[in-house]
Amino acid sequence: MEAQTRGRAISIDIDGTIANVSARLAYAQNKYPYGSGPFWGIFLSGRLLYMDQPIPGASDFLQRYSHCGQIIYLSGRSASTLDATRTWLLDHNFPEGQILLRPSGNTRQFKINQLSRLKNEYQLEAHIGDTEDDQIPAEIAGVPFVHVETDQWIDHDPVPVC
Repeated sequence: MEAQTRGRAISIDIDGTIANVSARLAYAQNKYPYGSGPFWGIFLSGRLLYMDQPIPGASDFLQRYSHCGQIIYLSGRSASTLDATRTWLLDHNFPEGQILLRPSGNTRQFKINQLSRLKNEYQLEAHIGDTEDDQIPAEIAGVPFVHVETDQWIDHDPVPVC
């Protein structure tokens, strides 16, 4: 199938890209040393997703983009958080979209594999994220990468909409 016949799409990270995770991070750091097994266990468990706040402007952009292309949420979150992630997205006015969460293993490799697959299924315009765990997989998969920081969502759209 040629790129012109495939639908437009973007993939987007969640934590730190559209969700401010600072409260969840602080909670986990108060319980366990940063980077330790127990720290990651509590931070990634899904029990604390309610603490996350939407990054201003992110939902508005994705709502606009959803009128002309597919939204694919691609995150290193554990697949066990699928229901909690879907609920958080809907509760904070993010548009429906495909949600791809890491079943196990390395986040970077998971994202490389998913971006490579998505690039063949869609006219994948960009992967949007906030860290090297977004940038490196996008570069390896040959997908344009757009780095965003919290204040950028308010000022401009990271990729063109309709």
